[in-house]
Amino acid sequence: MGWEALLTLAAKVRLALHGNTQAPGPQYPQRMALGLLGFARPVLLLLSGKDLVAHEFMQHCHSDPIWQQALQHPALHTVQLADADHTFSYSAQWQQVLELTLQHVLNHTPEHVPGTFVPNPPRRT
Repeated sequence: MGWEALLTLAAKVRLALHGNTQAPGPQYPQRMALGLLGFARPVLLLLSGKDLVAHEFMQHCHSDPIWQQALQHPALHTVQLADADHTFSYSAQWQQVLELTLQHVLNHTPEHVPGTFVPNPPRRT
């Protein structure tokens, strides 16, 4: 048995006997907040008002210092759609999501990049 195999075996035995001794890293919600804080591009956060998940998310944000800081990120634009449910299931809500998303993309599309296609928004008659 070579030294590398012996060291691997010893590490596996140590792990089996003592478990993972490494300090745990940030949990998923904290990693999301840290990712947002480190992200330099604009972010659109749409929250539906009649949605338990959105409500629980915001409760978590208000109780977590990292998320409190993340929600103040200058590149974050948050829109609360008061009458919307979790899936924006009514056509008017879905249309609003589409318009907000399109406007967000158009507002943050660099016009100076060659080959960038920016469609004209549909005209209402």
